[in-house]
Order: sequence, then C-alpha cells, then structure tokens
Amino acid sequence: MMRIRKSFPKIICICISIVAAGCGAKSDVHSVVTGFFEEVNKSNFESAKAIYLSAALKNELDAPGAFRSHKSVHDSFVKLAGIINSIEIEDRQLKGEQTSVGVTLTSPLGTKFVGSVDLIKEDGRQWKISHWGEFNAVGSVHGAAGLRECFSGRYGAGVAELQAALTENPSDSLILQALGSCYMGIPDLVHAEQVLLKATNMHPDLMTTPYVLLGTIYSSQNRLPEAERAFRKAIDNKPVETNDQIICYNALAWFYADHGMKLDDAIDLSRKSLSLSSENPDALASIGWAYYRKGDRDNSVVYLGRAVSKAPANKTIQDRYLEVSVTPAVHNSRAQSYLGTGDAGRALAECDAALRADPNNEEAKKTKAAAITMLAQQHVNSAQLLYDQRQYDQAISQCDQALALDPQNQQASALKARIQETKKVLGYQ
Repeated sequence: MMRIRKSFPKIICICISIVAAGCGAKSDVHSVVTGFFEEVNKSNFESAKAIYLSAALKNELDAPGAFRSHKSVHDSFVKLAGIINSIEIEDRQLKGEQTSVGVTLTSPLGTKFVGSVDLIKEDGRQWKISHWGEFNAVGSVHGAAGLRECFSGRYGAGVAELQAALTENPSDSLILQALGSCYMGIPDLVHAEQVLLKATNMHPDLMTTPYVLLGTIYSSQNRLPEAERAFRKAIDNKPVETNDQIICYNALAWFYADHGMKLDDAIDLSRKSLSLSSENPDALASIGWAYYRKGDRDNSVVYLGRAVSKAPANKTIQDRYLEVSVTPAVHNSRAQSYLGTGDAGRALAECDAALRADPNNEEAKKTKAAAITMLAQQHVNSAQLLYDQRQYDQAISQCDQALALDPQNQQASALKARIQETKKVLGYQ
C-alpha cells in the first residue's frame, strides 16, 4: 500500500474562521496532488488528466502539438509509473485562489524525485493543477557525471562524483550500487563490498545487481560459499526485466562452470538464459565452458565458437575459446616453452588449461609444479628487492603471493617474518 506523508503547518490550526479556511485549503490541495500522483503511479494518465487538471491546462494539452507549451501527463511521468512508494508535500505559498507546493516522490529503492506543482481554485470551489515543473532525481547531476567517468575508465573521478550524489541522498540504494561497481573498476574491493552490502541491507529482497556484484567479488577472492549465496539471492529476488534475469542466471552459471562445481546446474541455468535470448554470448560462453569442465570438448567448441562470433571483442570469451579449441598436449607444449623463457605466470595458465581438459595429465602436472616453484621464487626475489628499498607493505604482499603458490616455501616465510620484525622495530603500524 502506498505510504502518504504530508508536511502540515507547524502552528496548530485554531478554530476561528480565517485560520480554519486556510487549513482546509491546504488539506484540499494536498488531496488533489496526492490523488493525481496515485493515478500516475497506476499508469492512469488519462484519469489523472481528467480529474485533477484545470480546464485551461486540459485545453492546452488537447491542442495540436505545435501549440502546446506543456508536456502531457504521460510524457512527464511515465518513467515514474509503478515506482512511487511515497508522496511528500511541502507547502510553499497560498495566495487567494492560487498556490504552489513542493513534491517529493520516493521510489521503493530510495530514489527521490523532486519538483513543484502549481494549482488554482476553479470557479472558487475546487483546486485543480495548473502546471508542474520538471521532476529530477536528487543527486542526479553528480550521479550521471559519475557514471560517465566510470564508463570512460576514470574510476577515481567517478567515485568522487557518486560520493557527492550519495551525500545529497544517502538513502538512494541505486547510487550505492553504482558506487560499488565503480570501486570494483579501480579495483578497491574492500570499499566495493562495503557499499554494496549497505545497499542490500537497505533492500534485501528488492535488489538483484548488488548481489551479482558481491558474488563476483567473493568469487575472485575464492570465497565460494559466500559467492554462491549472493548469486542465488539475486535469482531468488526475481528480477523483473528480461535482461536482468539473463544476467542473474548467467552469473551463477559462469561461477559454477569457472570453479568446476555443480556443472549440471550450470548447464541448466545457461539454458534458462538462452530460452530468454538464444544468441546471448555470455550464456553461450557459460554453457560452453560448463561442457568443457565436464569433459565434453565437442559441445564446448560449438557453444564457445558461437559465443566468439557474437562477441568477438570479449577477451574472456576469446581466451576460453582458444583454450578449448586446442588439445591438452598443445597447452602443455606452450607451458614448457613459456617456462623456458622464464614466463612462469603464462606457463602456469597453460598448465591449468591442460589439466582442465585432462585432470590426469601427468606431464602437465610436472610442468605445473615447476612453474609454481619458479613463480614463487620470482615473488620472493621481488619481495627482497622491495624490502631493500624499504617498501615493506609491498614486500609482504609479494611474500604472501609466494606462499599462496607454495605454502611450504621457507624462504618466503623467513623473509616475511624479517620484514614484519623490521616494521615493528622502526615503529611502522
């Protein structure tokens, strides 16, 4: 049910004729404005026009387009239909038979649209709407600028603009959603998680995109149970738009396929996406990748080939297609070649590709072990260099990366302990 909030006069109306008349007039004005936006919210634009607009304004809206100076009810408010959760009215001025009020329309996700409405008292009896101004979302100027900066890859500037938008309306969860996405582009996953959790805590059962973004963060950090819960919650919240449904189904499908888990579920979810859009490249890539992880290389090549043809600029899809289109032996040969030139990172990636296709490939296992040893040593060498340059936090990060690859690496453990002791002696926090 719609919640109606009204800003009544601060001074209590005293029952004398002049004041009582003023209070009654304001009450009537509020009823007209409220009724008008209730009709708008139900997409009853013609009813809103017939019941609540002045005769002069209706005549103007009925005139040929070239003679109109006012937007129609539909053109002005169609984007707000169905999303008005509350109406707040602020009295501005009441002069005889004319008045103006400020109106704030709030959506279920906290976005506030602010504008003004003018009214006249027709025939000295009933208040009617004679004009309205533009209704703009609070923080929209900074919000639009922030999105432009993020889309252009200027994430720092985008974050600053979106934070300014959030200052103007802290309750707008869509601004939080955009801010979280922008933080991910930096990447600053700590702050991204914080703002996205704030958005989902505000509206846990209404939002979908923040859960998809949180799942993406958790997946990248190998926090698999949290990632699965986030992706599942996005689906459970039942996105309305077809494109949002595809995104939610595909996000969980790709997560399962990429981590080699619940592969039959991944295929089923991909098929749901494809039932909504048969040539969606992300859905085609997800089902192809799931088939590959199941060991069905033939189906994998077919689906990933279609995905590449639909999205030739998508590097992730291209990389997956290139992986499945060659044999494990080719991947292992490439790995050995990279290892010979000291490119341990790419050697490791090729070994992983070979083992995804053939988990029992002994040659790939041996090459991978050698690649891990080399890459861990490279991280240790970098840590030592950074330590000598007194860049202690960066040096510890390199040690951690070495230990993530090789938890038993004594050289990395000893160097990390020495760096931490040095920081303590020097008084670093």
